[in-house]
Amino acid sequence: MPANIEGLDELMNSLESHQFIEEFAKKQKFEIECGSCGKTYKATSGKNVCPHCGAITNLNLTFNEES
Repeated sequence: MPANIEGLDELMNSLESHQFIEEFAKKQKFEIECGSCGKTYKATSGKNVCPHCGAITNLNLTFNEES
């Protein structure tokens, strides 16, 4: 028989929701400004190449859960 810990369902729902939001955000495109040429372009999480000058930018998304 599994242990019945008060608030466990709420905690699990919160974690699942947080994971969904994080995965969704990582698939989105964000308009960023190239640090080399100053022009803007749409980038996703991770490694991106500026279409204007070829400079590489790493876009890292960090999520902090508020209590």
